[in-house]
Amino acid sequence: MPSFCFAFVNDFLNVCAKIHKNISEKFIMETKVSSLGKFCRRKEEMRKNGVQHGNEFK
Repeated sequence: MPSFCFAFVNDFLNVCAKIHKNISEKFIMETKVSSLGKFCRRKEEMRKNGVQHGNEFK
């Protein structure tokens, strides 16, 4: 799994966690894993279909 995927999702969810301080750790972890999987699958599909954004795949 590409590390940039994890870093992106991790940063995004850390911001969300700061906004919503009442979210439990378990929920945050489940959301993080779920979002990470979806995000990376979408990136992989784009790569296979030849869709590129910026310099991510160069």
